Amino acid sequence: MDIESMQNQLFFERSEEFLKELHMKKDEYEQWIFKELEEFLEEKSAEYIVISPLYSSFVTKSYEYRLGVYGKDLYLSNLNRSIYKELPLMKRYITEDFATIDKYILGDMQVQEFTDWQKKDIKYRYSLKYLMTGRRVWKELIESFVERINKKNKSVLDNISIVYGLYMERGEHFFSGNIV
Repeated sequence: MDIESMQNQLFFERSEEFLKELHMKKDEYEQWIFKELEEFLEEKSAEYIVISPLYSSFVTKSYEYRLGVYGKDLYLSNLNRSIYKELPLMKRYITEDFATIDKYILGDMQVQEFTDWQKKDIKYRYSLKYLMTGRRVWKELIESFVERINKKNKSVLDNISIVYGLYMERGEHFFSGNIV
């Protein structure tokens, strides 16, 4: 089996395990992130909350997401307040997967010799596979957050949009209070 096929199979199995374990810890993750999001809603001119995976953090292996609150002009607003969060469970899974990839590279005689740079590139590209899984996680967290806020005070979300996407790029609306 070539390295790409091995990675695809590994990711298929491990991403499902990751999601199962994450769902068992859902309450913990919700408490951890909802507090921060509720503080964003307290900003007087808040209109957008943006969740951005940071590609650079996948290079540095910190696997962080930037959560920011913005006003009417989005990235040009004066409200540029943000926090950086990692999904610790995702980081653990990626790190464990890297160990499996290393064993495969060392143990498979048919695999050519890889330079350190090639191994890093293989691992970086593999870690990016978790971005789509991370998107699903954030979407579920935001759905739960909106449900929770609506139970407390639905009008808080009237002029808020929650967007997921790369920093300062177009994003996907996970929620918009302006849509009727």
